[in-house]
Formats: sequence, C-alpha cells, structure tokens
Amino acid sequence: MRKLIILTFFSLSLTNLWALDHKKTYLVNGCTIINWDGSREKILPGSFCQFFEDGSFLSGFEHGLKYITKDKEVKWEYKTHIHHQVNLSPDLKRILIMSSDYEQMKNFRIDRLIILNREGRVLFSESARSLMNQVKMGAHNKNELTHFNSFYEIPEVVGIVPSYIKKGNYVANSNTVGTFILSSDLKKVLRFIKIPTSQNHQIHDVQVLSSGRIVYFNNFHKEVEGELNFSTIEEMDLTSGKVVFEFRAKPASTFFSRFCGGVQKIDEDTYLFSHMLTGTYVYSVSKKTMIDYVYKTHVEDFGRFFPSQQVKAFDLNGFLSHWKN
Repeated sequence: MRKLIILTFFSLSLTNLWALDHKKTYLVNGCTIINWDGSREKILPGSFCQFFEDGSFLSGFEHGLKYITKDKEVKWEYKTHIHHQVNLSPDLKRILIMSSDYEQMKNFRIDRLIILNREGRVLFSESARSLMNQVKMGAHNKNELTHFNSFYEIPEVVGIVPSYIKKGNYVANSNTVGTFILSSDLKKVLRFIKIPTSQNHQIHDVQVLSSGRIVYFNNFHKEVEGELNFSTIEEMDLTSGKVVFEFRAKPASTFFSRFCGGVQKIDEDTYLFSHMLTGTYVYSVSKKTMIDYVYKTHVEDFGRFFPSQQVKAFDLNGFLSHWKN
C-alpha cells in the first residue's frame, strides 16, 4: 500500500530524537565535515570526498581524483573529468566516478562511468554511448548525450527481488533519460527504468537499498497541484512498480528543489535528504515529522546560502581521530 507522508512546513516542531549518535555521526557536504549544530568540524580540499578509517581520503576535483594519506601525502592521482559524486562500493574496495568524453567537433559531451580499485587502477569503464544504444534512447539535449548524476554499487539484498537486483551490479541515473541497472562489468543494461511519478524523469540520487527497493529524489513530481511545481522523496518496489513511501510537504510546493538533491535511508523509520539550497532534513516515518533540520550545511562563512549537490551522514570518528590538529 502506498504511504503518503504529509508535512506542514510552516509549523515544524524539530527535536533531536534521531537514533544515530550525534557525537560519532557527521554530515558531509562535498569535502566539508559538519557537526549537527551546523558548525564545521573539518574542511578538506576538493569538491567530492570520501573518508577512510585510517585517516586517508579521496578528494575529487573537476579534473581528477587524488588519494591523500593521513600524512597529507598524495598516494596517487587519476586524471579525468569528474562530476556530481564520488562513491565507494559497500566493502570500500572500489571507487565509482562519473566522467566525460567529448566530441570536440560537435562540442558534445558523453558520460563515462569508471570504477577504480583503491590503488587507482581502472577495473571497468563504459561510455554512455553504448548504454544508450542498448536502450535506444535519444540524447538528453543538444549538448549532452546523457546527464548522469548518481552512480552506486548494489549492496547485498535480502528477500525475493528481480534477478537484475544483485550484489555487485550497478545503478546509474541520468536526469531526463532514465535509470540504468548495469552488470558488474558495466557492459550490459539489465533493466532500464523511467520513474512514472516524475515529469520527464527529473530525478537525482537513485540508490538500491538492501531490501531491493530503490530510493531517489524526485525533483519534479508529475502530479500537478494548483499548477505549482514540487519535489518528493520516494521509495519504489521494483517488482510491483509501486511507490511504497513518499514524502511531500503540505502545501506540496513549499518543498521544491529544481536541481540537485540527495537522499539517504538511515533505517526503516528515518530518511535524511537535502534540498539544493535550504538545508538538510531528517524525517521520521513513525512520528510523521522532522526530527532534525540543519540549514547551516548550505551556508558559507559570511552567511550566504549556496547550492549543494547532496549531503550525507557518516560515522567519521575513526577518520577524524587522525586529524585532531
């Protein structure tokens, strides 16, 4: 049965009831580590970072990815264009990046999905051209074949799920084009999905959960409410094609993120999601309310709000123990 979660944005009663330990868990926006009170714990170089227990971290820039040790030494560098995200496999052994190829004569960009090992060696690489040929889709626009904005490895799943939802396969999402479920070598499109509740698949941050369902940020909900646009957070069962969880504000148009947007399912009761501009939200299904809200994840030192691709929560105590000074 579809659950419709309604929130009145103008009468928030925010409390600190989230089960995760706020002393261990931090919010990450790009390469900035943020406390739950909004203060900045650590700012590392780069635009897209991932952190390890031994104090090392990955730092993604527009033109490459660096593996930096706890002693601030660059262990290796992989030069390529990087956009939107840098992610890790569930076992932390593989690095997932979205890159670009260019047809210079046409000034046309083509996405490329790349998987590296922890030593910076390419394990798999696939052009969006091959993937689009398989699903027989037209280009995203006149300048780009696709516009991939998320890329994750599928974790171990429990229960009865479609055969393509398998540990070690991948899920990659392109705005307006669709969501691709890919084989473990990235070569084969096992399933292609257009989210039916979204206007022209304007979707961000698609992930496969351990339940085998997908969760995502729906930037443009298809339903028209007084001809005003609004965004939702949704979880979909791929076997039935039904949305089993939906968060929307009331009125719906009070939550609208035209671009960007991140989502993270913390547990069966808790979702964390981030708006492009207004901050980071934590929602409890059982309480039917926000249990935390941090607007300072999106605020610069001098007080101006800035756009963010996504914000996620991580236990970074181990990493930060190496960066006390």
